[in-house]
Amino acid sequence: MTNISALQSALSGLLAQRQRLDVIGHNVANVATPGYSRQRADLVSGGGGPAPALFSGSLLTGDGVDVAGIERYRDQFLETRSLGERASAAQLNLQSRYLERVELVHTEPSDSGLSASLDTLWASFDELANHPGEIPQRTAVLEQAESTIDQFRFMDDQIRTLRRSAVGEADVLVARANDLATEVAALNNSLRPLLLSGASPNDLLDQRDLALGELSDLVGGRVQAREDGTVDVYVGGTTIVTGGRTVELQAETVIDPALADVGMQRLAFRFAGSGEVVPAGGQAAGLLEIANTAIPDSIRKLDQVAETLVTSVNALHFAGQDLDGATGWNFFEPTGTTAQTLAMSADVLDQPRRLAIATVGGGQLDATVAQQVATLRDAVGGPDDQYADLVGGMGVQVGSARARASAQSSMLQRVDEARLAARAVNIDEEMIDLVAAQRAYEASARMINAVDEMLDVLVNRLGLVGR
Repeated sequence: MTNISALQSALSGLLAQRQRLDVIGHNVANVATPGYSRQRADLVSGGGGPAPALFSGSLLTGDGVDVAGIERYRDQFLETRSLGERASAAQLNLQSRYLERVELVHTEPSDSGLSASLDTLWASFDELANHPGEIPQRTAVLEQAESTIDQFRFMDDQIRTLRRSAVGEADVLVARANDLATEVAALNNSLRPLLLSGASPNDLLDQRDLALGELSDLVGGRVQAREDGTVDVYVGGTTIVTGGRTVELQAETVIDPALADVGMQRLAFRFAGSGEVVPAGGQAAGLLEIANTAIPDSIRKLDQVAETLVTSVNALHFAGQDLDGATGWNFFEPTGTTAQTLAMSADVLDQPRRLAIATVGGGQLDATVAQQVATLRDAVGGPDDQYADLVGGMGVQVGSARARASAQSSMLQRVDEARLAARAVNIDEEMIDLVAAQRAYEASARMINAVDEMLDVLVNRLGLVGR
């Protein structure tokens, strides 16, 4: 190696280690930056230098070191798996959250829930059976019936409010998803020329990965990489991002006969100018399940309790006789068989004397019908029995949703721990690399000093002996 080639090798070492120190400093500065991937200067040998002439006898000593690029630490398999696990976790967590809110509407067991209201209604009939001819007891039955109706309507309204909240959340979700899709497309456009030129735009790649992760949380997007370094994002089999272009995602409600019985329209997602799309995961998939299945089913079950209450009480009351000997009165409005339409019949509204609690011909002191109505609290398949099944089923459903969400969150946590172990900045490792780079830098500098001294001898002292 000539002095000049030695100087070049030492200089390349000085420059390479400076670049290495810059990367280490960048890692340390971003140790707490969300989505940041640890970087490493990829050092390669400078090669064997120019080929010598034939029979020259020269030895190849190399040309020092080069920085081939700045590499990101990451495991692509774990990164891809993390997107899928995040989408599933977001879907299950959202479903669990809404089901817990539906469960809270029932507030059971409590002294203010529907079960307590029904029990008080039966108790009022019991009390009326003890005083069949007393107007105050008859008025108390009507008032308690109104209170029970209010409880049904309140619960129905609360559940429908949750449904409106889910639809509103879908609007917010698509707005954010479209923003993220636009961000990914813009980053694709910025990354394409840099990657094709051989640059290492790692920070931009991290930004894109961060946006893709959030997009997966929202709509469960599937990512497919292109040869030019850009990515396409698919939602329900349709691309929302293609290179630098995006398609707007929309949330809307459409008429669906299957939801007509609960007076709702189906929540749907679609791309602008295209048909419906069904996200495979993410919060969007969870909202579809909650808005189109879980909440309507909950309303149907509450309506079933209301219908049973109306039909069972009316069947007994219609056949009974009131204080004036009249019969054929409905207690509840027979057409109001849902929690939303449940109402007192005009036959008895504000008319306590028309409460038909006696059998026909039984007289004013007969309370057979009142006793029969009171026993509905223990009837198999009666309102209380059905409501108990509703509450129990809801508890099982919520427990199952919570368990599945917890299991999925644990799975995601394990995947993320493995993923972060590959990509996260470790301060201890960075300090070790820092010391190694510092020593290498110092050695290269010392090498330059040594070559400088050799050149000084060669230029200024050679041939001066004996003068």
